[in-house]
Amino acid sequence: MAEERNGAENGGVTGTDEDYGPVVSVPAGIGLLNHVRRKRLVIHIDLNNTILVSDAVTGQGTVAALDYFLTSVTWGKKNDHGKWEWLSDAPSLHPPSSDAVSYYSQFGRVPGFTSVAGRRFKGVLDEHLEQLRWPEGVKGDKELSVRGEDGRLYHWILPSFFQLLRDLTQEEWEFSILFRTFGTDLPRVLRAVSRAVNEGAHPLFPDLPELKVRCDQPDRLMLTL
Repeated sequence: MAEERNGAENGGVTGTDEDYGPVVSVPAGIGLLNHVRRKRLVIHIDLNNTILVSDAVTGQGTVAALDYFLTSVTWGKKNDHGKWEWLSDAPSLHPPSSDAVSYYSQFGRVPGFTSVAGRRFKGVLDEHLEQLRWPEGVKGDKELSVRGEDGRLYHWILPSFFQLLRDLTQEEWEFSILFRTFGTDLPRVLRAVSRAVNEGAHPLFPDLPELKVRCDQPDRLMLTL
């Protein structure tokens, strides 16, 4: 069961169910792999910079949000003369060396990063924007798609989130997903997920309703196999 609780804005990592935001739950099927009962998976997902490449609070669209994210996964350091030097030409979640710091840690939020200091990563930005493009020829959806600053339509929720739902359900995992956010995107996320699993509204995952997952209503989600 999933509910929107008063603790949805809780930024901590511990607490009871009452401390967190909406929960998307799927009970396990009868035939678990090897007939062994597995522990329930409880997956905490922050919205912004996790399954959403945008931020309603800061007003960042898809392009700006992805550009900003790259500042946190590109690494360098200041040399003996105080000049910034890049230590890697490839973004990574972990620093390439013990003395590396992210560009964001050193300089903070820098609008237009890949057009100025991070020009070498412009190709990375363009590549990932292309991967986020809404399918060609498919009409935009008011909740599942978003128009970027460049006028193009993009996925608002990363498609990999819906793939996760499909994979966990098909592998007969019992799981709960708790959305966490300090922002204002939660109601729209719940509506979008509800429509995707109930109505097959997502163009890349029209078969989600066939998994017999049920979403009762946007603010109280009951997903069952």
